[in-house]
Amino acid sequence: RNSYINIDRAPAAYDKNKQYVFETDICFDKTRPSPITLSNGIVISPTTLTGTTDGTWYHYMLVYADGAYTQYIFDTDNTLISVAVPASTSTSPISRIRFGVNGEDGKVYLDNTAYYAKSDVMSKLTVKVYDPDNAVITGANVNIGALKNVTNTQGRAVFNLPQGVYTAEVSTAGNGIYNKEIVLDGTDKSVTVNYDPETLPTPTPSPTPVPTPTPTPTPRPDIQYSIYASVSGLCVDVDMTNLAGLGEKKNKTVYIAFYNGDRLISIYSDVMDNAEGMFVSARIPSGADNAVCLAWYDDGRPAAESERINIR
Repeated sequence: RNSYINIDRAPAAYDKNKQYVFETDICFDKTRPSPITLSNGIVISPTTLTGTTDGTWYHYMLVYADGAYTQYIFDTDNTLISVAVPASTSTSPISRIRFGVNGEDGKVYLDNTAYYAKSDVMSKLTVKVYDPDNAVITGANVNIGALKNVTNTQGRAVFNLPQGVYTAEVSTAGNGIYNKEIVLDGTDKSVTVNYDPETLPTPTPSPTPVPTPTPTPTPRPDIQYSIYASVSGLCVDVDMTNLAGLGEKKNKTVYIAFYNGDRLISIYSDVMDNAEGMFVSARIPSGADNAVCLAWYDDGRPAAESERINIR
């Protein structure tokens, strides 16, 4: 509530010869989201992030170029899901990130946050569409994520996008979609699409995934104590209170192993001392559907283990 992150060495003013990017992975809590206010008045919230869902991770990119800010939202598959001009007309640099707008409490998760200047962030992309006889196609649909365009009388559709990898979907009325992968490096680029609907492959439907049963853990006779793990929002919390009373005054390393079925995805670790009431919390990685938590003494002996818990 009313917390801040101050940005060290933030520019006092923008250099007109550079482009500036504030970007972060972001997820708003599903039950009580907390908005973010940048020092230049731009608000980042579930309301301003069109097309997003609370409780889901996205990549947020705010670009200052040609005297104005534009925000781009990508999903975890790097698909562009929305482009918008912020309501604030400020052109000031960002010096502080404030959590909350009017003092309300809530939760928002940030990861991989960066703020930097470059001379080659934005690319002007021109997609040129031709038919099998090499004649331009007027009115062809060219979509890149949430951006939708049609070719002009010269068979061209123009986009302005930050550097990255994109898929252009090209189609004409009543015909299939041709996908063209495009890599933008911050310089202007022109690509040609030879669109022939008769050569487009028929899409193969994806098979229905068969859920993997969660395995039952085998009891371990060498473990004398238990710890309690639970899911809290986007994290797994482990209550370490029981371990604080162990007779041996040794530190314990706590591991939270995340699985998809019985396939290990990742392991989070932390060290606890003998303080009372301590707990460990780790963010749930993408794809995990169950987890198990273990604690070990520093000398390698097992101390405690939790029951396996279902995440989703």
